[in-house]
Amino acid sequence: MTIFLDLLGSWVIRASLITVMLTLTVNLNNTLYKSNQQANAKKLAVAVDSIIYSDLNMAGYNVSGATFSIAADTNLQFAGDVNGGGVPETIRYWTAYDNTTGLRKLYRYVNNENSGHDLLLGSNFKKVTFLYFDNSGAQTAVLANIVAVEVRLTTQVTDAVTSAYSSVHGDYTITTDFQVHPANL
Repeated sequence: MTIFLDLLGSWVIRASLITVMLTLTVNLNNTLYKSNQQANAKKLAVAVDSIIYSDLNMAGYNVSGATFSIAADTNLQFAGDVNGGGVPETIRYWTAYDNTTGLRKLYRYVNNENSGHDLLLGSNFKKVTFLYFDNSGAQTAVLANIVAVEVRLTTQVTDAVTSAYSSVHGDYTITTDFQVHPANL
């Protein structure tokens, strides 16, 4: 009888050790998945930020008239010689709401690139905001007074794998915020 109890006890101990190892493995894989997903979202945010920053730095370059033609909170259009060809291009950033995901998509349009089609810079943006400032640093809506543009992007990262296995919702956001003072304004 004691042999049977010893065998039963060792089986219980082995089963609990296997359960602990499997739980640790699943938790480590979930953590690795989350960190990879967050790193990829940060890379996308940095790439989008770099494109917008580069374009805005060229706002007003080789432009003889008005630089900004649209200055809304989710829509921005300006002129500037972004490719250095001597002729200013019209650059437009705008967002579209995606009813399926409930998030926004950010588009970029340059009049002489991509065969005149809008380029999708990124999706899954919870919020995209453009703010405009004048010489005194105050927010402005007057197109002729804009000397700086602040860009705020909040990217929604959905963690579908880990949220399915846990009671804690797996979604989180990455926010980037920068201000550009184009030298040509």
